[in-house]
Amino acid sequence: MPFLLLPFQGIMKITVFSVLGLLLPLLVLSQQQVDTLLQLPDVSVQGTMMFPHQKGRTWERMDTAVVNLLSMQDLGQLMSATQAGYIKSYGPAGISSSSFRGGNAAHTVVLWNGVNVQNPMLGQTELSLFPLILADQVLLSKGGPETAGIQGALGGAIHIKNAFGEKGTGGNVQSSLGSFGRLGNAGKIYYGNRRIKGITRGYHQLSENDFNYFDLQGNSKKLDHAKVVRWGLVQDVFMVTGTRSSLEGHFWTQKSHRLIPPNRLQIKSVAEQDDESWRNVVLWKKWTNAHAFSITCAYLTEQLNYRDSIALINSESFSRTINLKAEHQYYPDFGNLRFALEYQRVRAESNNYDFNPLRNLWTGNAAFRKQFSKSNFETEISLAASILDGDIKPVLPGLHLKWKAHKLLSLNVGIFRNFRVPTFNDLYWTPGGNPGLEPEKSWSFESGVSFHPKVSKNKLKWNGKVQIFSRKVDNWIVWLPQGLLWQPVNAKQVWSRGVEVEAFMEKPIATGTLRINGRYNLILSTNSEVSGNQETLDKQLIYQPAHSGSIGLSCQFKNVSSNYNHQLVGKVFTTTDNLHEISGYSTGDLSLSRYFDFNKWSFSLSGTVFNIWNTDYEIVAFYPMPGRHFQLKFSTNIP
Repeated sequence: MPFLLLPFQGIMKITVFSVLGLLLPLLVLSQQQVDTLLQLPDVSVQGTMMFPHQKGRTWERMDTAVVNLLSMQDLGQLMSATQAGYIKSYGPAGISSSSFRGGNAAHTVVLWNGVNVQNPMLGQTELSLFPLILADQVLLSKGGPETAGIQGALGGAIHIKNAFGEKGTGGNVQSSLGSFGRLGNAGKIYYGNRRIKGITRGYHQLSENDFNYFDLQGNSKKLDHAKVVRWGLVQDVFMVTGTRSSLEGHFWTQKSHRLIPPNRLQIKSVAEQDDESWRNVVLWKKWTNAHAFSITCAYLTEQLNYRDSIALINSESFSRTINLKAEHQYYPDFGNLRFALEYQRVRAESNNYDFNPLRNLWTGNAAFRKQFSKSNFETEISLAASILDGDIKPVLPGLHLKWKAHKLLSLNVGIFRNFRVPTFNDLYWTPGGNPGLEPEKSWSFESGVSFHPKVSKNKLKWNGKVQIFSRKVDNWIVWLPQGLLWQPVNAKQVWSRGVEVEAFMEKPIATGTLRINGRYNLILSTNSEVSGNQETLDKQLIYQPAHSGSIGLSCQFKNVSSNYNHQLVGKVFTTTDNLHEISGYSTGDLSLSRYFDFNKWSFSLSGTVFNIWNTDYEIVAFYPMPGRHFQLKFSTNIP
């Protein structure tokens, strides 16, 4: 692609401009007298307070019906069920990680209430540690202006949000019972008034995961040493601090203990892993007619202990992250301006390091968006620059154009640059870490068309989207054998490109609704340049399916609803020369729900059959996945 060869010369002082942009509104705000609350257009609602929102940024919101249906599952299972991205799972007791548009797990950033919660030592996020019951919204972006200023989001981002939508006092309790000894309980209580609100959530999950599978000789065996226990607690607080200001806090503590089962090549496993995390985010907002200002403070800790007495492994790691971010949005008549300055300090400790590394990262962002109402055209230009431990990193430009060509369709095109710094494990793991690693750098391009016809009440509603993309990543980090050791190196350039198709239809029928949605992804992710083994040149990356998709069908009739979701994933290669592969698979999940109303109380009872066709498949080589299994869930809303 020509844009991939485009030179970008000179380093602009984006951080300086960001600081000026942040200080200017403080002077403006101090001079303005505010005595009334004006409702601005294009807002997102947080409780009863209004805060401007950038209209040009379109995060994809995961279907609320599917999120509610899978509320006792985790983030990885949601992404797998909808095929929003490829999920690499080692089974119910193993880890699961995401891949969007041919990237690896470290290229997908996970945000919690606006803060990056990736493990700074591993550089990726374990999706099974994010239970859906603790989230109000799950948003997704595979690239574009939403992730243009997020360092490391080469392959998109997932945003988990907690909201304050409920009024008054009430709660919700859910319990689930499933196959393989799976038990789950969760609850939420909300309370407060217009000025002060609170939400307390908690959950506990237990699963034996002792399902039957076939070993390499075709004998039926029961998976052992696969028990998982998890619990977590989230406290959300919202407070009106002024006529046009608010303060909110989100506090999350969680623990997980899992026994790691043997794969098909192992006779026995005694490995186990403990995960513990504390996440604290405080956000202050203030706004006027033309300005909005926010300050975010976050303190995160994460601990991971892995033990295997057979392999003589006792790995302990602990990290602390401080994140501070100030953002200013200005809405003059000629467009929208946004300035942001962010500081991140990370300290890591591990018995696999020779010392405790420290990382200081400053990032400045600036963006301008202009909407031309007469021509139905809008554009956004962004710039970001970072300073990592005193070293200035590449400037990250971005350009996004959108044109509403017709009342039924709109076109978009964008080009963006990003980079990702090596993880602490890449740099300092003993033995094998490589302190000389360079950051990964990427150029990405995307273009698409969206169909969004207007419909009248009780008529068929449908929409669709077709998106093409191309991304090249230089200095791709991969661990390779170096003599007797494995060591990470900047070994190759990877070219990912493809087509994404989505469609949705909703039709009122009698006293109910019929909904159909589908998604198909064609993604090629190949080595365009390699150092060393030339047999991997132009080969598809391992564990990157070229074809994947899903189709969902749901029907609601009065107080009864049913949902069927089918996933299809093509074959994946397990070796870099593409000589060995895992066959593709096709699975389906079927659920039936019944809702009951008694005065102010409401109840729901649902049953789900996972892998209803009892497909025998693997996602990772030699790690079996469960066959047909069941879950019964009861939920009640407390007035």
